[in-house]
Amino acid sequence: MSGSTASGGLSNEPRILCRGKTALFTEGLRLGWVYPLRGLLTAFRRVPVHEKVARAWCRLLMRRYDVRLVRDPASAPLIAGRRCLWIMPHRSVADFFVHKEIVEGRGATLSRFLVAGVFPLIWFASRLDRSTWFFRRDRAHTRDAFYRWLDREFERCPLDGLIVYAEGHRSQADRPLPLKAGMVRYAFRRKLPIQIVMTAHTEQVVDERGLVARSGVTVPYRVEPPLEPGDHADERAFYRAVSEAFQRSFREVAGHGRP
Repeated sequence: MSGSTASGGLSNEPRILCRGKTALFTEGLRLGWVYPLRGLLTAFRRVPVHEKVARAWCRLLMRRYDVRLVRDPASAPLIAGRRCLWIMPHRSVADFFVHKEIVEGRGATLSRFLVAGVFPLIWFASRLDRSTWFFRRDRAHTRDAFYRWLDREFERCPLDGLIVYAEGHRSQADRPLPLKAGMVRYAFRRKLPIQIVMTAHTEQVVDERGLVARSGVTVPYRVEPPLEPGDHADERAFYRAVSEAFQRSFREVAGHGRP
């Protein structure tokens, strides 16, 4: 694999940035309050929208944690210039900024509204660039109503794609969780390509369970070839193809080849 680092650190080994509940709470304030406010200061820059508020927030955090992204040379190009879903694994709160940086700020993130309650500045900032779509469980009460809401969000959003955590829950297990079918079904019905972007080690950047944050973690990632709904006979076949591709990529990138 080859890639670039988020900053110019000299050490190849991660180091503990902070440890314990109080220290991690302080990191949460920085992640959810201080850096979103600094990101808001970029709102009126005369640059493309994907280079403004959310991307500025990501870059601040990437530098803070000195995250070293390493792209698999076998990666496919990122989808650009058309609507799509990027399906990624969810192992840590660090995913929210690492994954946005990997897609170069071009993807919004689908997130539960609980996150907006904890970090209202992120919610406010996302109103400017539509970089996070917060959904409530009651809004998703019926599938069709949820899909119509997604349609409206795509119409409002100036970004290309949507980052989706289709496993449904954050997990640090050695094996991937089964993908929820809802967003794959939505992609099939709206004829949107799905591109799997697999990452590893983001739970070492911010480990909420271990109450540790680290600097200098290497995050390998691979961008898989797009999966087009039109290449599959029906929703079941499309779901099966997406699920199998996700599991295979997880084994090879995040699971280090474990069967």
